[in-house]
Amino acid sequence: MNQEASRCVNATVGRTARVVISGILLSVAGAGLLALWRPSVDAQAERKPLVTALQVSGARGQPKSWRGVIPGVSSRADAIKLLGQPARMVKNSWETLEYPSGIEGLPNGVRVEKGVVTVVGLVVTSIQKVVLNEFVTQLGPAWRITFSRFLDGAKTYVFATDGVTVVADGETGRVYLVQLYTPMSIEAYMSTLGRDLPLTNPFIK
Repeated sequence: MNQEASRCVNATVGRTARVVISGILLSVAGAGLLALWRPSVDAQAERKPLVTALQVSGARGQPKSWRGVIPGVSSRADAIKLLGQPARMVKNSWETLEYPSGIEGLPNGVRVEKGVVTVVGLVVTSIQKVVLNEFVTQLGPAWRITFSRFLDGAKTYVFATDGVTVVADGETGRVYLVQLYTPMSIEAYMSTLGRDLPLTNPFIK
């Protein structure tokens, strides 16, 4: 992708994705129950790189970490110790700690419920050059593939039992967004974090 095209995509991301990131991070009224479960994590597996460009680690079947922050395991204090003070803190039914993503106005988000990190939402820039195949190679096929409201042509790939959901271009595989959470069944994901995912193409009226 040339620089002009890259700027165009990032501008589009900047205009539209705060709402979508909000949906990815904050969409589930019933997800507070996730904060009550702290899964056991194999320390060696947790350090296994999954996507180096995103600083995401974790072996197959294990909770994934972002820069050491593990949904369902890390506390709010742990997250701030590892990531530093957030650029902004947003409170509603839960708290979101916002950190710069590299795209102005579109932060990464760490969702905290009852003092525990439950979801991490990451924005992927074109400079990071992350593609869907990096996830498929290590995690296997997605449990569910559905549409996305993020951009026309983007799809959502759910690796629920690994605690990973990816929004990527359906043709090129370029990754736009990554969501990390405690691993669960595909049924549990689709009834909680994924319950608002579109099942038909939202860009076709």
